[in-house]
Amino acid sequence: MKKIKKIFYQGSEGSYSESVLEACFQETEYVACETFKETLGNVSSDDFALLPVENSLVGTVIEAYENLTESNLEVYLEIRKKINHALIGLQGAKIENITKVISHPQALQQCSNFLEGLKIERQPVFDTAGSVMSLLENDTKEIAAIAGERSAVLIADDKPGSLLQGLKIFEELKLNLTKLESRPILGSPWEYKFYIDYQNESNEIDTQLEEELRKVTKEFKILGRYGSIDL
Repeated sequence: MKKIKKIFYQGSEGSYSESVLEACFQETEYVACETFKETLGNVSSDDFALLPVENSLVGTVIEAYENLTESNLEVYLEIRKKINHALIGLQGAKIENITKVISHPQALQQCSNFLEGLKIERQPVFDTAGSVMSLLENDTKEIAAIAGERSAVLIADDKPGSLLQGLKIFEELKLNLTKLESRPILGSPWEYKFYIDYQNESNEIDTQLEEELRKVTKEFKILGRYGSIDL
C-alpha cells in the first residue's frame, strides 16, 4: 500500500472520527473539515477521507452516503467502533437546571429517548467535540453538550420488478446481503436508488455480478471493495 499523506475527516479535534484515526493511523496527518462535501473534496491522489456512514441506533448517515456516491472515490476499509456518549456540563451544573443540549445531529438522535425525558431544547452543531468547545464559550451552567468520554453498491431504476431482478442475481451467485436501503432520487419523482452491502471474496464473482446487474438496472456503481476491523 502506498504511503498515506493526509486523512481528512468531518469534525474537530477530540471527535469520534479523530479517535478512530488515532487508533488506526498514528503516523498520518489528520485534517478536520466542517462538512462531508468538504472532506471528500479535499482528497488528492495521496490522501484518504474518513466518513461515518452508519450507526446501530439510527441507521445510515444519508448525507455521507450521498456525497460519497457523487465523488470519484472508492471505499478502502470499514472500521467499526463502539460509541459511548456522555452528557457534559460546566463544573457545578445540575441536570435539573439544564435548558438546552447541543451536539451533532446524529448524537442528538441517538440520545433522543434520554433527551425526551428531560424535555429540553436540542440544538445541532457540526460535531460532538465542537459542542464541548461551544459549551465552554457560552460559559453557562444551563447548557450541556453530548460528546465522547475522552460498501457498497448503488442501483437505480424505474422499471417495475427491477429490484427483484437485481436481488435474484445476488441469490443466484450465492452472495450474502448485509445491507439493503432505498433512497429517492432527487429530481426524479417515483425513482429510487438502493444502497447494498454484500460479502464476497472472489474477483471473478464481482465481475459476473457487475455484468448481470447492468442488464437489469438503469445505473450501477461500486463504491468500494474493502475489509473490516473492530476497535
